[in-house]
Amino acid sequence: MDLAVWVGWKYVFESPGVSFWKKLHVLYAYFFVRKIIAHCITIFIV
Repeated sequence: MDLAVWVGWKYVFESPGVSFWKKLHVLYAYFFVRKIIAHCITIFIV
């Protein structure tokens, strides 16, 4: 994990102004979209 991602995670999860749903959305977007969808697109298109 690079530095920009680490700082973003730390900002979102330690910030008191961020709601639970926004934190859940960040987890969903990071793991589902980046880790699963990106690999499927790479495999099926190439």
